[in-house]
Amino acid sequence: MKSLIDIVRIIHDDVYARMDDDSINVFLCGTKDQDGRSFRNRLQYLLKDNPKLNVIYPEWLFPSLMKQPDKDLLSLEQYLADNVDVIVIPLEGPGAICELGAFASSINLIPKIIVLNDMAYKRSRSFIAQGPIRLIRNRNADNVFYYSQDQQDKALKDVSTRLANLRRQRVPKDVTNLFNLYRFIALLLTVLQPITKKYLEEVLLALNLDINRDFIDPSIEILVEKGHVYVHGDSDRETIRLTDIGYVYYMDSSLARLHSRRHVASLRSIALWRKSKDKPRINLEKERARLLD
Repeated sequence: MKSLIDIVRIIHDDVYARMDDDSINVFLCGTKDQDGRSFRNRLQYLLKDNPKLNVIYPEWLFPSLMKQPDKDLLSLEQYLADNVDVIVIPLEGPGAICELGAFASSINLIPKIIVLNDMAYKRSRSFIAQGPIRLIRNRNADNVFYYSQDQQDKALKDVSTRLANLRRQRVPKDVTNLFNLYRFIALLLTVLQPITKKYLEEVLLALNLDINRDFIDPSIEILVEKGHVYVHGDSDRETIRLTDIGYVYYMDSSLARLHSRRHVASLRSIALWRKSKDKPRINLEKERARLLD
């Protein structure tokens, strides 16, 4: 009978490795506000119904990563930007300007950056205009957008159209990549749920696929923010399950396209049997003696 580790490896080799994911990972920076009128909020609204665009926000990931004393915000953003397909930065606050400067300092990231700026600063002699924005425009003028105050909606629509027309380059399905890892974890949940976060970490690391332990929590956080999983219980026994939305997304959509639903259902039956068999047995005699003591 297969062990749980055997089952996890089958999911990786026979299911995950066959998934043809051509979605674009969009790292959406900018200002978050309460009334939803920031460029970032309005752009997210335009992008949310396009299944090709996988929108990720920086703050989804940083709380868990920043708990580690050897991490700093700048290096974390750099790592995440290295693993996404495109970085969108509406310049509507000092934080976004700092992000643009940080990302544009890497020659490898410049082709990935799409920037949206106020038309009033188009011919500015500022460092931002003559530095990062000029670098981006010289590499690809299609990645720089300007808006006038009375045509903000048009500019946002132009940016969303640009994103929708992007094509993702083929990349290895290496689960050391944070954005690949969270998809793999979602597939594992279709078979292993409910599962404690601690046990999920154990089986992932047992695969010996060079998975970075630091990225397990952020991967789960992405799934939570997308509404695909929920986590409940205390810190020692946090348990993860797919939500109804997550079940439909992965079981009824992704796996159906692979014609793998029956295969996954069979693996789940084995996994549930194995989890039940491996559960510690209660010695009734000892338990009775303990209660009577």
